[in-house]
Amino acid sequence: MNTELFDQENWNNLLASYVIDYWLDSVKSELPDWSDVLNLLGLEETENSENQLFKLLGQGELSSSLIQELELEVKEISGSLEDSSLENIIGLEEEIFSWYYGNPEDNTEPGCVASLELNFQELKNELRDKNQQFLNDFWSSTSPRPCLKYLSKVEAFLLNLSQQYQIERQSYLKKENGGQKSYAFLYSKMIKSDQQKVIQESYKAIINALLHIYRCKIKAQILTLAIQIIQELIRDNQAYVDNLIKSVSFLRRIKDSCVVNTNQPSNFIIAMIFGQICVNNSPEVLCKELETNLGCSLNRWGSCGYISEAEVKKMLLNKIAGITNSMYEEIKQEFTSNIVVNRDLNPAVINSN
Repeated sequence: MNTELFDQENWNNLLASYVIDYWLDSVKSELPDWSDVLNLLGLEETENSENQLFKLLGQGELSSSLIQELELEVKEISGSLEDSSLENIIGLEEEIFSWYYGNPEDNTEPGCVASLELNFQELKNELRDKNQQFLNDFWSSTSPRPCLKYLSKVEAFLLNLSQQYQIERQSYLKKENGGQKSYAFLYSKMIKSDQQKVIQESYKAIINALLHIYRCKIKAQILTLAIQIIQELIRDNQAYVDNLIKSVSFLRRIKDSCVVNTNQPSNFIIAMIFGQICVNNSPEVLCKELETNLGCSLNRWGSCGYISEAEVKKMLLNKIAGITNSMYEEIKQEFTSNIVVNRDLNPAVINSN
């Protein structure tokens, strides 16, 4: 009889490997739907194809957007001007400049840039808090590898989104630059012309060019701030990903250390015992017990400096031995009895082995 087959230390080491694999891959709680991620980050599209993140960043007063406020400001200023003169164009440009950057002499009118920054700070803090809560709700109760796969997908999505926003931002900066060139051309044309019709046409085109320039400024700044928020979320997400990577490596090293002293372990017997353990939900119970004893969730074992691989392995093997003692003796006795019966019925076959 192969005595290694009934070496309980072998059994316990093999079962420990099975249990660790179960911990690594068995999802203990459902991972959030992808729509939950989009909703959390304000990335779901609204009716006008502008996502909630952009809408909140570009929020003005009284439920209007900053771009709507810009359009109203230009309309009111240009409508109050009596003639199509260069002086009025200069005055209009100064007014819009002051509206956008703020008036240092008047603290009651901080300007569009200050409004964007305030929106950014409030939204960044809110989203980071929501993201932290979102991650905490599932990551410590989900197996490391499925959780790592999920968060890696989120991270890849955010990185791709940041790159898309950067491309859009560059596009608006180019459009703004094009508007500046148009403005300079029209301004020069207006100065050189002595025809009233040309002056009036140039005057209206200059106003539209100014409106275009500042629309592009606002949209480019919104994208700049959105990129910063996305990058903050990526950094927060990475802290969880790093913990998971360390814990996966930590558990795999423990599994590799569970050496079995036989080249031909009975996978059938081990699978049968492991199946019995799973009937009582013992892998989860074992995990909860070790988490309680260690004072740390499974997904943080690899990053907790006070938790050693040797300590976890010893605790796990002790727990497994307590579960398998009775099953081990019962199965060993049954297999030994069957071998004796087979030897009595067919000694030639037994001797040939």
